Amino acid sequence: MAALKEAKELAKRAPGPESDALLAAAYRARIADLANQRLHREAHELLAIAAARFPEAGDEWQRAALQLTRAEGNLDDLLLQWRDAPEAERSATAAALAAELRDLQPILASTVLAADDPLRAAARGLAAAFEAVAAGKADAASRSAL
Repeated sequence: MAALKEAKELAKRAPGPESDALLAAAYRARIADLANQRLHREAHELLAIAAARFPEAGDEWQRAALQLTRAEGNLDDLLLQWRDAPEAERSATAAALAAELRDLQPILASTVLAADDPLRAAARGLAAAFEAVAAGKADAASRSAL
């Protein structure tokens, strides 16, 4: 917060491309900080302000918006890539999903995947295995297979 405030003050005192670049970087850092604190609404609001102030960096703000959406647990963009890619070309999307996925719920609750999609089926299997282990219903052989 302090860095953003200082960058705003510098931009007022010494306007120009350098102070604008510093201010844009401060906005990006603050947005990331808010997202890391799970303050997604506030991060979206600040992102809207930054995008309005620096429209020339539109691609950068779109990437930040996508990262923020993913941080909220919405992985639909990746799940659409998965769904639409030929099976032989899914490895890059699978790697991106693995990097972003923190919870199986986005896959289980996805409206973009068919009920019989192999990714959804695997997520159901993992969720069931976790529940069995957590409930103490899995024997030693089942646990060691996990």
